[in-house]
Amino acid sequence: MKNEAVLQNSWVNFSVAHESAEYFKDDSGMVHLSGLIKDGTNNTVNTIFQLQAGFRPTKTHSFPVVSDQVGTKLLGMVQVSASGVVSFISGGNSFFSLDGISFSTNY
Repeated sequence: MKNEAVLQNSWVNFSVAHESAEYFKDDSGMVHLSGLIKDGTNNTVNTIFQLQAGFRPTKTHSFPVVSDQVGTKLLGMVQVSASGVVSFISGGNSFFSLDGISFSTNY
């Protein structure tokens, strides 16, 4: 079952035609994030959303993501902490993809 992310710091889902920010845990304990978001604060490190207990890694992980800033594609970065905070580190905010971010809750 997918969990809808409660977005913070002006981040919103991109559109109804795109997947909303969500996460789920599979049977092997891997958590998967997905969705396309936009309009969040992107001039400083900030929280995008926080994962529920049971969906958090044991250590902080950083992930490259695809993003866009007013038509210019940018390599962005997301950080997921052991406290479950999913943070914007760098990239654009015209769109910011969470697709492909996966990590284990077991190690």
